Amino acid sequence: MTELSHLDSNITLQLSMRNINGVPLDIHSIDFSLSVDDKELFTYQGPAETNITANGTETWSVEVKENQSSRDLLVALENGDVKSLPYSLKGSVVSKDDGTMRFQHDGAYLPLTWTARAFPLIWKH
Repeated sequence: MTELSHLDSNITLQLSMRNINGVPLDIHSIDFSLSVDDKELFTYQGPAETNITANGTETWSVEVKENQSSRDLLVALENGDVKSLPYSLKGSVVSKDDGTMRFQHDGAYLPLTWTARAFPLIWKH
C-alpha cells in the first residue's frame, strides 16, 4: 500500500504491485479487504486490468465509498488522536496465465507523511 486518503466520503487506495518474474503478469481482477486496527476499513472486488512488465512495478488505484467507522478511524489519525494505524491487506488477484494468486501484507499507516511504512505487494510464481 503506497497511499491511503479520503475526501468527500470516498477512500482512495493506491497499491504498488511488483512482478519479480522474468515474464509479464497480466492481472484481470483483484479481491481484497483492508483492516485497520483490527477493524475492516473496506473491501473491494472487481476489475484491475493492469499488466506488470517482467521484473517491473505498477501502481494501481481504487476508490470506494467510506462508511462511518472508516471515516472515524481516518479522522482520528488526521487529528492526531492516534499516532499510527496498524493495517492488514489480504486478498487475491487473478491473472490471465497464472490463475488466482493470494497475498497478505501488514504494516502501519502514519499520519505525518500519509505514507504506508511497508513494502509493496510482491507476486512470485
